[in-house]
Amino acid sequence: MADPGYTLQYQIWQNQDQQMLSIWEPVPQNRNPDIPFLYQMNYPVDSAQSACVLLNEILKVAGAEKITPYQFSKLNGKIKVMPNPTLKLFRNTRGFQALDNRP
Repeated sequence: MADPGYTLQYQIWQNQDQQMLSIWEPVPQNRNPDIPFLYQMNYPVDSAQSACVLLNEILKVAGAEKITPYQFSKLNGKIKVMPNPTLKLFRNTRGFQALDNRP
């Protein structure tokens, strides 16, 4: 069975006199190899800390958990995002059961 998640990639880079945060989703392997990403967003940022805050806002919209500044610096620009983030699994005596935590 195929992995239901997808990867977001990010990079901080210098554009003339300001730092930029680029975030993009690579094209899945079974799609057009001529296009390297499904979309790309570029934002001006003041620091790695502000880039992490902005990335966490985007992860929140995507339904993913936020990352710490330490993780931001150590993830090598790749974050795995899983669909249906409100779906949680827990172990009970009958095995695994899905819970939907939506309000």
